[in-house]
Amino acid sequence: MTEYEGREFCRSIDCVMQIRIDENIVVDVAKKYCHECCDAYKFHKWLQENGYQIVKDAKFCECGEF
Repeated sequence: MTEYEGREFCRSIDCVMQIRIDENIVVDVAKKYCHECCDAYKFHKWLQENGYQIVKDAKFCECGEF
């Protein structure tokens, strides 16, 4: 099983705020935005707070075939 690395989703969708964080551009502003306005961040925090784990089947591919 592959463990989810923080901000992996943000990087995969080329989130503008994540790009700013990675490039060390207005990091405080970008992180504040993420914590207050990003629905993906809120959902991820909700999962953690409610005991859910993100699990990806290693055999699954995007085409849905095994």
